[in-house]
Amino acid sequence: MLRSGVIAKKDGMTRLFMKTASRSVTVLLFFRPLRQTQVVAQRTIRTGRNTAGQLGAGTARLKRTSQAMRGHFAAAS
Repeated sequence: MLRSGVIAKKDGMTRLFMKTASRSVTVLLFFRPLRQTQVVAQRTIRTGRNTAGQLGAGTARLKRTSQAMRGHFAAAS
């Protein structure tokens, strides 16, 4: 079983203003693990040096996806 932890996408940047200073912060969009993520690829010791998983989250427009990525996703169903 693979554990992924937190899955997020960078949504942008903003600043937080406090009494004495301001800080730059990154805004993250978190995905619900079971509803919006899919296992795209699994690497085992046989195909690589360690065991790993690749997760996909969210959706992308077809015209913004390369032909190579379409083939990679099609292989993962």
